[in-house]
Amino acid sequence: MARPLSPDYDKRKENILQHSAELFAEVGYHKASIDQLAEASNITKSLIYHYFKSKQDILYQCMLNHVELLRSTARGCIDPNQSSEDQLQNILLQFLQIYETAGARHRILVNDLQQLLPEQKTEIIVIQNNITQIFKTLINKVAGSGDQDKNLDTARTFLLLSMINWTHTWFNADGTMTSQELGKLVYDIFVNGVARGSGTSHEP
Repeated sequence: MARPLSPDYDKRKENILQHSAELFAEVGYHKASIDQLAEASNITKSLIYHYFKSKQDILYQCMLNHVELLRSTARGCIDPNQSSEDQLQNILLQFLQIYETAGARHRILVNDLQQLLPEQKTEIIVIQNNITQIFKTLINKVAGSGDQDKNLDTARTFLLLSMINWTHTWFNADGTMTSQELGKLVYDIFVNGVARGSGTSHEP
């Protein structure tokens, strides 16, 4: 008979993931030991193995939860009752809001994807590609289809993603600009051009 899960099983598991992501981001995946992960999560080393098979499994779950959240958020922004412009702006605002509190997970996604098993890495990449396709579709609707030039499709999509995916390295959520204001600025620059979009007095 399987051992019943404790009522706070999911909460404890998420606690381990959050603290592990922060430690991975701070010291690097290879330098972070199970002992350190347990200490950071304020639990015993043996208890970690009740929730995860290995350190690599923790890394995988950190990344998987993050990209699944981004994908579900992106899908939730697709609303046929809204204009394509509103949908694109909404997805930018929501992604940047996520990045406010998920900077550690996003950092390890960028830095440590190669540390996963091949099948785990493939799963993460498939989800990332799903997200990219949602952005590409919205951009084509807003800016016009690039069907005659696939390089244009790709360039526009990754330029926009690059504008938001690296904000975790410099954006200060406690500064004078909120993530929502930053999202609107990114949208304005991308859609209307830097001359118009840069007309803001805020500092990051």
